[in-house]
Amino acid sequence: MPADLAIVVLAAGKGTRLKSGRAKVLHQAGGLPLIAQVLRSLTPLTRGSRASTAGVWVVVGHQADAVRAAARRSGCAEREVLSVLVGRGQA
Repeated sequence: MPADLAIVVLAAGKGTRLKSGRAKVLHQAGGLPLIAQVLRSLTPLTRGSRASTAGVWVVVGHQADAVRAAARRSGCAEREVLSVLVGRGQA
């Protein structure tokens, strides 16, 4: 395992194919938003005794405030990387 580990979670998409007004990472699975499921799955990497994490970065765009809030509720020390969407597939 590397000495320093930086994790980037891409959560900026609109999810237009879902035909919903909600960002795709805010849809729920197992009672939690998808972003929470992803961040929860990273726990073994971020809290392992042999790994030193440089942090978990969540790239936000569409409905950024709601995605940030869901990430914070998941216990993620989130840092915004992307704040403006240019267009489909360009995040």
